Amino acid sequence: MLKVQNLFTFKCQAFEETIKAGTKADIIYCDPPYIDHHVDYYFVLRSSL
Repeated sequence: MLKVQNLFTFKCQAFEETIKAGTKADIIYCDPPYIDHHVDYYFVLRSSL
């Protein structure tokens, strides 16, 4: 767990645990899993432009 200026708490855990622990005052961001490599997603997006 990393605290930044006592304003943010970063945790690496299952999203179910994070959501259960959250309150109405919290903003929860769940980063989606990457199937392969995140570089591939950028390549696909850029190729479609």
